[in-house]
Amino acid sequence: MLDELVKCIETLQRRMIIHAESLRANEWRTRTQLIDPLLCVLGWEVTDPAIVTPEYNVGGGRQRADYALLQPPDVDDRPLAVLESKALADQLTDEHRMQMLNYANATGIEFAGLTNGDCWELYKVFERGSLDERRILNVSIANTLVHQLAVKLLLLWRPIISGNYLAESSASLEQIVQTGNTPPPPPIVDWVPLTDYDPPLGTPPPKTIRFWDGTEQTISYWNRVLVLTAEKLYREGTLQVAHTPINLWEGEWNSIHTEPTTPDGGEFRARQIGNPPLYVHVNLDARGCRVGAIRLLQRYGIDPSAVYLLPRE
Repeated sequence: MLDELVKCIETLQRRMIIHAESLRANEWRTRTQLIDPLLCVLGWEVTDPAIVTPEYNVGGGRQRADYALLQPPDVDDRPLAVLESKALADQLTDEHRMQMLNYANATGIEFAGLTNGDCWELYKVFERGSLDERRILNVSIANTLVHQLAVKLLLLWRPIISGNYLAESSASLEQIVQTGNTPPPPPIVDWVPLTDYDPPLGTPPPKTIRFWDGTEQTISYWNRVLVLTAEKLYREGTLQVAHTPINLWEGEWNSIHTEPTTPDGGEFRARQIGNPPLYVHVNLDARGCRVGAIRLLQRYGIDPSAVYLLPRE
C-alpha cells in the first residue's frame, strides 16, 4: 500500500507543477485531479457509495460537506469523518476550518478534514483547545519529501480510521509519523545543499547527488549535476519535450533541446537523456553546471535547497 501511496504522491506533485494554472481554476478540477486520487489510494473509493458520500447533508439543513467518509453500517450510521474541499488557488483560512468543524459537530462526527488539494488538515472535532491543539495532521503535498509525506498521510488511511486508531490515541499516531519508513535527512556534516555548494576552482566533482525525494545518483563529472537533474525531471514528466528549447542563460543559447544545436544552427556539446531524446548542453565549468541545475529546478517550482551534494573526501 505504501508503494502505491508514494506513486500517487509523485503523480500529484507533477500535476501541481505542470498543470497548476488549470488546477487552480476551480474546485471541481482540484477535487477530480488531486483530492479524489489520494482518497482512493488511502482506501476511500470515492465512487463507492458504501464508502464515501459526496455532498453529505449535515445538521438537517441545506449545509453539505463535500465528502463523508463512512463507517460500516453495522458499526455506526454516522460517518467516521467529513472532508471539506477548496480549490487549489484558495488559501485555507480559519473561517474554512470553523465551517468544517461546525459541519462535523452538527452531526456528531468525531473527525473533520480540510484540503485544497495541496494542504491537508485533520482535526479532532470534540477535543478541547485551540485549532492548533485539535489539529492532528497538517501537510503540504508540494513541499514535503515524498516518503515522509506518505507516512504522515497514513493518518487518513481507511484501516486506521475504521479501526478507531485515531480515537484511541493521537500520541500513537504521532509515533507512526516519527518512526515510519522515511528516508533519513542528509547528515549535516557531510551533505551540502546544492544552493550552498560553491567550491574553489579545480575542486573534484561531488561523489553523489541526493534529490528531494531521497533518491541518489553517483556523479563522475561536474556536468552530471545538471544532466542528472534534467534526467530526473524528464523521467518524472515534469520536464517535457513541449517545453524545449529551454534557455537557462541570458542570450542566444539552447541549454536543453530536442537536437544538440544552437539557435543559429551550430552544434553544442551535449549529453542525451530519455526517450524521445533530449540534449543537455554540458560545455560548462563546475559553477555553470551547479547554477544550471539550480535554475532548472526553480523553473519548475522545486526548491533547489532540497537537493544535496556529497563532496569527495
